[in-house]
Order: sequence, then C-alpha cells, then structure tokens
Amino acid sequence: MASRNPLTPEQRRLRSQIANAARWSRVPPSQRAAQTQAARDALTAKYEAQVDPEQVLPAAERAELARQAQKADLARAALKASRARSAVRAAQADEAASSAEFAEFADLAGAGDGAA
Repeated sequence: MASRNPLTPEQRRLRSQIANAARWSRVPPSQRAAQTQAARDALTAKYEAQVDPEQVLPAAERAELARQAQKADLARAALKASRARSAVRAAQADEAASSAEFAEFADLAGAGDGAA
C-alpha cells in the first residue's frame, strides 16, 4: 500500500524544522528552559538509575557517574554517525569511479565504430 503523503527524507527534515520553529516561536525565551525541564529531569533519572540502580552511592557521585554515562552514549552516537557519513562518502566515491570507468569504456567503444 502506497503512503498517502510520500515525502523524501529531505522534505521530512524540512517539515520537522518548520514544526520545531513554529512551536518555539510561541514560547517566550524566558520560558524555554522550563518547557524542557521535565525531559532533562527524566534523562538525568535514566542515567542515574543506570549507574546506581540500588541508589547506594552519594548523590554527588551518582550525578557524576550519570554525566559520564551520558557522555559515553553521546560519543557512541557521534561515532555511529561518523561511520555512516564515511560509508556514504565511500559509496559516492565508488559510484563516481564506476561512472568514470563506464564513460571511458563508452568512449573507447564509440571510437572503434567510425575508425575502420
């Protein structure tokens, strides 16, 4: 079944940017931090539960370990994104090399047609 609104990835990204800008255009700058506080608190709680599920560590130590766990997750995501970009660049280079090879072959094949 075909999608009712087939958008390219670029169009989806632009639509998302529009929605994000429209949403934040209705929130005064002084209230923006409060709008996202619950999400930040939930993320902190997630990492604290990950590093100290029994809650036996002092709060300051648990908070530092949670920050380090979050930092590790962000670094893993950055590495994954970097590898994906490298793979795209390699695929584009392979495509360019294949196109150049094909063009060279086509030129050689075309030169043989009228030479005799």
